[in-house]
Amino acid sequence: MTKDNKGRSIVREKDIHALLYEEPIRKLFDEDDLLFLKFLLVEKAGYNLRHKVAHSLMLFQEYSINYMHLLILALLRLGKYDFVKKEDVTSSNNG
Repeated sequence: MTKDNKGRSIVREKDIHALLYEEPIRKLFDEDDLLFLKFLLVEKAGYNLRHKVAHSLMLFQEYSINYMHLLILALLRLGKYDFVKKEDVTSSNNG
């Protein structure tokens, strides 16, 4: 969130490439999981699936079960993290 020139709060979108390189994300995820997500989704030296799928750069024949397995693995890796803020948990238990 940022402020506009009139002091109003506005929300700006952030692409996944920028998000995966932010310091809070680096503190949240294991180094190996972060490297895997970057390689799979955004790195030009990796699969870069986000870019290829979002911009229709893959041919129909290139969509394979191997990519689907990697994406499911990425979802499972994300599932091991607890994304609830600690103060949210304590405040909901007190209420």
